[in-house]
Amino acid sequence: MNFLRHSIMAFSLLGLLSCNKSRVAYKGNYKGKDVLIKSIERKGFSTNSISYEVHYGNLKPLLLDASTCDLYDRPYSDDLFGDAPRYYFDTAHSSYKNEIDFERDITPTMLYLSREKFSQEEFEAYADFFEHKWSEYVNETNKEWHYIREHYVGIVYGDKQDFTHFFYGHEQGKPYFFDITPDGLIAYHAGTPATATGFQGSGLSNKVQMPGKRIFLNDTSVFNLEKLRGYRDGNGKSMEDYFTILVQP
Repeated sequence: MNFLRHSIMAFSLLGLLSCNKSRVAYKGNYKGKDVLIKSIERKGFSTNSISYEVHYGNLKPLLLDASTCDLYDRPYSDDLFGDAPRYYFDTAHSSYKNEIDFERDITPTMLYLSREKFSQEEFEAYADFFEHKWSEYVNETNKEWHYIREHYVGIVYGDKQDFTHFFYGHEQGKPYFFDITPDGLIAYHAGTPATATGFQGSGLSNKVQMPGKRIFLNDTSVFNLEKLRGYRDGNGKSMEDYFTILVQP
C-alpha cells in the first residue's frame, strides 16, 4: 500500500514538472547583442505561477522569480546593502510603504544578482540592460494587462538572503527565528531557515516602519521585550542593535 501511495505521489510530481511551459515572449537586440526573454509557466498543486528568464548575449541567463526580487515592496533603507555594488533606476515614482499593500498592481522591487552565479562584469552588463532596455519590453507586454507586476527600481550585487536579518532563539527547548527581508517584512518562524514551514505570531509589526527603522512590539505575556532580546543574529546582536523597538502596552 505504501509503495502504491509513493508511486502515485511520484507520478503526480512528475506530471506537475512535465506541465511546466516555456515560450519566447520577446526577441530583440541591445548594443549589438541578441535579447531573448522567455515566459515560464509553472503548474502547482493549486495555482500556477509565471516567471521570466532573460537571455542577453553570452551572459548567463537571469531568472526573474521570488529569489531575485522583493515580494511586497522596495527596500526600506539603502544602508542595509552595506558596500555591495548597486544602482538605482527609479527613486521618484515608488515609495516604501509601512504596511503591506495587497492592492498594488505593480510592486516596486530591487533586482538581486547572486555573486555565486554572476561575475562582476555580468552584473554590470545586466545593470545597464535593466536601466535602459527592460522598460521597453515591459511597456510592450503590459499594454492591455499587468502581466509583469514587478517594477525594478534598482539592482544590487548579492543574494537577497545576504541582506536579510536573521535572529535566532529558542522556545520550550525548540529553535525559533525571526527574519526581516529587504522589503521590510518581519516574520517569525518555528524551526530554522532550512526547516521552517510557516509563520508564528509574535506581536511585532508586520513591516519595518520608516523613517527611523522602527518596529512596534505589543507587550504581552506570550511575547515581550525581554524575550525578544534573547534572539540574536550570527554576530551576537539583537534586533535593538539595528532597529528602534517601540513597546506598545
